[in-house]
Amino acid sequence: MGIVSAIMALMSSRTSQGAVAWIISLLTFPYIALPAYWFFGRPRFYGYVSARGQRDTVLRRVLVRYRANVQPYVAASPNADIQAVEQLAMMPLTHGNQATLLIDGPATFESLFDGIERAEQYVLVQFLLSATIRLDNA
Repeated sequence: MGIVSAIMALMSSRTSQGAVAWIISLLTFPYIALPAYWFFGRPRFYGYVSARGQRDTVLRRVLVRYRANVQPYVAASPNADIQAVEQLAMMPLTHGNQATLLIDGPATFESLFDGIERAEQYVLVQFLLSATIRLDNA
C-alpha cells in the first residue's frame, strides 16, 4: 500500500517538494505515513478543476461569438509580450483605451459621472479598492 500510495503521490502532488516528502515518508514509515497520506495528502480538487474547465469552455464560446465585433478596434501588437497577453486573454488588445489613477472620492465620482455622460453605447467600470484605517487616540 505504501508503494502504491507513493506512486499516487508522485502523480498527483501539487508541488515537487510535496511529492518528494510524501514518497520518502510513505516508503520509510508506511505505518504512520499511509493513514496520514490517505487523510491529508490525497488530491481533492478534481471536481473543482473539471468545473473550472467547463466554465472556461463556456467563456471561450462567448468570446468566439463576439470576436468579430471587436475586430475593427484591434490594435496592432508587434510586441511579443503583448501577443502573450492577448493569447492568455483569448482576445486581442484594442486601441482607444486609457486608465486613470483616482486618489480620492470626489475625483473618482467626477470621473465616473463624466464617463457615463460621454458613453455612446455602454459603460464598463472596474474598481480596484484599497483601504486605510486610521486610529485616533481621542
